[in-house]
Amino acid sequence: MAAVAQRRMLITVLVTLVAFLVAFKPVRLGPFEEFRVELKMRYRFAEPISKFAKDQPMEQLVRDALEKAKFDKPEFVSVETVGEHLLVIEDDAAASMSEALRRQEQIDSIIRKRFPTAQLIEAERQAKGEKPLLQMGRIGIFKPTVDLRLGLDLQGGSRIVLQCRRAEFVFELDKPIDPKQREAARETITAALERRGLENFDVQVEETGKIIFIRSQATPREAESQVRLIETTLRSLYGGARELKERRQFFPLDQTKVNTVREIVERRINRYGVSEPQVYVEGTDRVVVEMPGVRNPEEALRLIGEMGELEFRSVPDKYRVEVETSPTGTKERVIFRDSEGREVPQYQVYAESTLVVKGTELSPPTVIGYDQFGRPEVHLTLNREGARKFADFTRRNVGKHLAIWYDRECISAPVVQEPILDGRARITGIGSFEEANLLKVILDAGALPVPVSVLWRQSISPTLGIDTIHKSINAGILAAILIAAFMIGYYRLPGLLACVALAIYFLIVLAVMSLQIGDWRPVLTLPGIVGLIVSLGMAVDVNVISYERLKEELRAGRPLRIAVEAAFDRSWTAILDAHVTVLIAAAVLYYFGTGPVKGFATTLTIGTLANLFSAFFSVRGMMEWVVRTRLGERVELFRTFADIPAVQKLLTAQR
Repeated sequence: MAAVAQRRMLITVLVTLVAFLVAFKPVRLGPFEEFRVELKMRYRFAEPISKFAKDQPMEQLVRDALEKAKFDKPEFVSVETVGEHLLVIEDDAAASMSEALRRQEQIDSIIRKRFPTAQLIEAERQAKGEKPLLQMGRIGIFKPTVDLRLGLDLQGGSRIVLQCRRAEFVFELDKPIDPKQREAARETITAALERRGLENFDVQVEETGKIIFIRSQATPREAESQVRLIETTLRSLYGGARELKERRQFFPLDQTKVNTVREIVERRINRYGVSEPQVYVEGTDRVVVEMPGVRNPEEALRLIGEMGELEFRSVPDKYRVEVETSPTGTKERVIFRDSEGREVPQYQVYAESTLVVKGTELSPPTVIGYDQFGRPEVHLTLNREGARKFADFTRRNVGKHLAIWYDRECISAPVVQEPILDGRARITGIGSFEEANLLKVILDAGALPVPVSVLWRQSISPTLGIDTIHKSINAGILAAILIAAFMIGYYRLPGLLACVALAIYFLIVLAVMSLQIGDWRPVLTLPGIVGLIVSLGMAVDVNVISYERLKEELRAGRPLRIAVEAAFDRSWTAILDAHVTVLIAAAVLYYFGTGPVKGFATTLTIGTLANLFSAFFSVRGMMEWVVRTRLGERVELFRTFADIPAVQKLLTAQR
């Protein structure tokens, strides 16, 4: 039995050492990333960027301003435009966060002086890399740190709820809305419909201001009543309005389609580079997207809210195609004109065109390239069926236009120069690399099977999470002190060993929570902390069961070594049954739960498995080792507080 006790002790020591190295990473193999501070600043402007960047790109204007102000090390500053936002990133080996703050204030002053209407909407300073305390070749010794993946409730970020729509109705106004008032009109229509009792819907105004799209949860049976309500509302606001019945669509929803939406949205966000998102289904027709650390989710909203439907369609011969270039020379807009030179709305051309191939007939991945003028374009490859259709169309329509539609907006209408037989095509007329990358991401991820809309979004401040973490740490420390005081005070030496086992338990939990195996990595959420507290209580309970059995064996007069072995052998069945039932419950919660519930189930599982090792295996190994030392000769150290002779006399006297 001595050899078995030694093996248990050796395994305990090795597991504890490995857990410490994994959890705190004090020893790492190089090469090591150089320590630096990355500064990221995002600006928006009261006017469109094109107003400033008339003669040269916005990026060059900012660089000229930095050089004119004699900014130190401008070569470490990168500038780019993202939509109507300006993104400034400095990645330099700054000495400290305070130095980065000084440089941030300097850059902000220069930009505000050059562009008075600039508004700083995001500023972030983040340390990259770490300096080793001691380095010996490729081995580095670092200050112990814990790297946990925090959930949205602890880290802060954005939470977006997407609604899968069941119906879409299209209405045409007699008099178009001013395109500049599209957003105001959308809000006006939404408010008016809500006052009339319509629920769970969204409104979109087509760019010409003449077409109104309304998506709702209406079934075919409810459609007519909803259409009458919407037509009445639109007529009261804008005069004449009628439904385009031929464009009425219904989207039957089932769990498969909703799960497909979830998978595609998750792929889009992962490909777009949003860090560690969580996407899950809520209810029967909603998808929830949680993005920890993302507090300005405009780009992600634009990404996940699109249907992502790409279509190649013919252009009716009666229409002439023109391309209008933006003042910066980058963005192109396709215009259709009739025989009299009047501009024809895109929706009308779309309705009269013939479908050639759809985006579902693409073979990913798509590739971003550049034309002879350095403008970005997206290269596509069609599958076998799509290539056959494309070749047949281009063979019969050489010299004619082929319109490329994305979400019913014509983004390009090139002329077919010659038959395209290899199934390869390209999309031109893209304004920037960011737009090309966004289009590539959506096309690679696939089109959504049903339309979705953003039901609501919520930005969560990290302040609540930090406060929660501090309170949880304080509560954990207080609980550990109280547990240690009780265990040592009542169970004495075995109680002390139980406290050592609790320390091992925490190390193992931290190590597993720090692991990343492939794409899987545990997320610590507020419910997850609750799961750890529950498993912590179970860890103490395991020790109590074993020690109570030990108390009975010692009262029966058995020798200490035999009593220890018998106590752990006889308590094992009850302990195993309790842990197996908890693991079954955790598995059910994880399988059927979503978001925070899965976080609770994950940490409960990790904590329960850590219990079996630390509170039973390790404690048994330590007990069997201790009883073979000189401490084993003092049986009174292994008796509970109630079994001390003086206490027993006191209890007998009170009776």
